[in-house]
Amino acid sequence: MQCEGLFSTPFGTIELIHTKAYALKITLNTVDVPESPLRLATKRYTVVGLKRAHRSLDLVDWEELEDDR
Repeated sequence: MQCEGLFSTPFGTIELIHTKAYALKITLNTVDVPESPLRLATKRYTVVGLKRAHRSLDLVDWEELEDDR
């Protein structure tokens, strides 16, 4: 199933795009969020996804990413 679209949230716009990543890899790099139907990607996996989709990295706080070890 392909799930693409833009969704406005209080935090900004979320864009869902199709990925060819294996389900296990996605599961291992995401966490459950209480009271949410969506899993949240880890900081590192988010950057991997941004790079794979050729998205801008201008707003990435690289120090925040380093603290995620």
